[in-house]
Amino acid sequence: MMNPMLYFLPGVSAADDAALARAGLEHLAARPGKRAGAIGSGPGGVGGCLVAFGSFEPARLACVPAEQEWPEGYQAEATHRPKTEGPESLQASAFGLQPLAFNFRLGWWKGAKPGPEDLERPDLIDGHPVKLEDGNLWTIPLARVFGLGGPRQRKLRLGPDGKWVIGEAINRLAALASDAESLYQELAEQFRLAAAAIQAGGVPILPALLPKQAVVERALALNYWVSPAEIDALELLSIGNIQEIGKALIDWPTFEAELKKNGASLQNSGGGD
Repeated sequence: MMNPMLYFLPGVSAADDAALARAGLEHLAARPGKRAGAIGSGPGGVGGCLVAFGSFEPARLACVPAEQEWPEGYQAEATHRPKTEGPESLQASAFGLQPLAFNFRLGWWKGAKPGPEDLERPDLIDGHPVKLEDGNLWTIPLARVFGLGGPRQRKLRLGPDGKWVIGEAINRLAALASDAESLYQELAEQFRLAAAAIQAGGVPILPALLPKQAVVERALALNYWVSPAEIDALELLSIGNIQEIGKALIDWPTFEAELKKNGASLQNSGGGD
């Protein structure tokens, strides 16, 4: 049995696809195994509809606040949501932040916080495991495979000479593949600048890989039924692990392993001196 994520939609009697979309949960419309039921009193004391997905005991589809956790940081009235047209709103806009449009609460039973196995999509894209702040390993899709210059999931098309040629990434992975290529080029430029600084006798700035928020969200959402709300409520991210997510996207672990292997080969052959 899985640990279900509980979604509470206030003031709603049914949780069809339209209701999910209005609440800001459109990413769950295609998720199978939906269970829903109207309740007279949800978290906060108002009535609405409780929704969960997957295989779990029917009794778990209930609202028992004393036995559950219902974090509040991501809600529509969260403090980081711009509420006016004043300087705070303008500042948020300047950093690319958008007003949150969530109209739901999410939670889980105490001691049964959902993890990657509970939120995993059935068509998981292979990749590198990255340990996030919940202590679990989450699979980050390989969006730029070392030695291929792109993802494995690319179309093969007939070229003018009748031979198969590698085409664009499959639609589901196209945006993330573009993100990964940008990350790779950014890192390559940082290494170029560091090498130039060393040659000039200066002190290089160590390369760092910090993917944008949208890239991290997209990477997790491709393999898991999550949006920014679930990512925030589960407290998955830190400055350190988003760097690891960026490395996983561009297949950095394979690159590092190849460097170590080649270095060891050189030393064993006497070429490393």
